[in-house]
Amino acid sequence: SFVRTDMDVPESALVRDVVYAMQGIDGKYVKFDAGADGYVVGKGSGVPGATRDMIRRICECGWLYRRISAAVASWVASKRV
Repeated sequence: SFVRTDMDVPESALVRDVVYAMQGIDGKYVKFDAGADGYVVGKGSGVPGATRDMIRRICECGWLYRRISAAVASWVASKRV
């Protein structure tokens, strides 16, 4: 059986998107998915499952950033009233 070892997405692009995600910003391939409640790599990108899982785990920092940022914004808005 043939095992595909290359990806349709360059590794450098994934690294860039992970750095964006850790700042709470969607990238070209790694985007926040409200249904999954986290950052995910698009299904049609040709990225292997193990790499997808690793990216999801690393991007939990971005998820946490988004949660803290939203909580702070809410708190600041409530203090302005």
